[in-house]
Amino acid sequence: TLDNGAKNVETEVTYTIANNIAESIILDKTIVEIAAKENISLSAIVLPDNTTNKAVTWKSSDNTVATVDANGVVTAIAMGKTIITATTTDGTNLSASCIVTVIPTPGDVNNDGNINITDVVTVASYILGNTPHTFIFDAADLTNDGTINIVDIVTIANIILNNEAPEESLYASRVATQYAMESRFFIEDFSI
Repeated sequence: TLDNGAKNVETEVTYTIANNIAESIILDKTIVEIAAKENISLSAIVLPDNTTNKAVTWKSSDNTVATVDANGVVTAIAMGKTIITATTTDGTNLSASCIVTVIPTPGDVNNDGNINITDVVTVASYILGNTPHTFIFDAADLTNDGTINIVDIVTIANIILNNEAPEESLYASRVATQYAMESRFFIEDFSI
C-alpha cells in the first residue's frame, strides 16, 4: 500500500523491435577503370534508410585482377576484368556489382608492376624489331599515336629519372625530341 492508500501493481511489458530488412542495394560506382597497384573505394547503399542491418560482404570474381577488402577498397593487381560484388548480410542476400577493368600502367611495358630500366630496354628491343617475351603495347605507346618510337623511350626514362607523371614526362620528351631534330641529331647505330 502506498502513502496515498493506492495499491502497488506490477505489470510486465514486452517490446517487439521491428527488424527492417533490406529491400535493395546499390553501389556508388558500377564501371571503373584503374591502373595496376591503384586503389579505389566502393560504397554500398542498403535501402530503405531504416534497414536494421546495413552490413555487406565484398567479393572479387577474380583476385588475380583485383582484390577487395571488407571496407570495399579495391586494389588493382594485373590487367584484366573482374566483378566486385557487395551482398547484404541480413538474410536477404541482395547484391550489387561493379565491373572493374585494370588497364596498363603507362610505362610499365612488361607488366611487372614497376617502371624501370627493363621497360626502356624492352621498348628499345621492340623498336629494333625483336619480339619481347612480355610487351604491353598500350603501356609503351605513351604518345597515344599508335606507334612506338624514341619519344616513348625518352618518356619512360623521364618517368624513371624524375618520378614524373606520364603526361609531364611526355611533354619533356617532345621538347627534347624537337630540339634534337632541329639540331640534326640522329641515332644511326642501333646496336645495344
